[in-house]
Amino acid sequence: MTAPAITTAFVPTSTQWATKRYALPVGTNKVRFKAVSAFGNNIYIDNCKIGAQSAIDAGVQSIDIPNPIVALPRVPTVTVQNHGPTPTTFAVTLLISPDGYLSVKTVTSLAVNEKATVAFDSWTPTLGTHNLTAFTSLSGDMDASNDTLRS
Repeated sequence: MTAPAITTAFVPTSTQWATKRYALPVGTNKVRFKAVSAFGNNIYIDNCKIGAQSAIDAGVQSIDIPNPIVALPRVPTVTVQNHGPTPTTFAVTLLISPDGYLSVKTVTSLAVNEKATVAFDSWTPTLGTHNLTAFTSLSGDMDASNDTLRS
């Protein structure tokens, strides 16, 4: 990501992260990351995975609730991504406890490597701490490590 010159250390925000995928030639046994900064800021690399792409894989990227204020209804959203090599349709569930909230939505034909923001049913927070759990349900999902996110 290119940004204007700044005088403080650059620290990326959640919207500045990007997913990159590269096909490696058969027999590759080393990977090197090289950054050119021209005496600038830092490079951030996270969650590197090297291996065969899962044939079927959808996962949760984030849970977002705009300004959860007690007694005012909010529409929670969950961002999901299709990590598989073909468009796919799958269910996304959001649970909020202790309020007993449960909402299920369907994502239809999400393109390869694309993300979608899923809007759930309205939720009115009660006073206290809440546990949020979002998960995808995709038959035959080959990588369960990205299916569930808790907040």
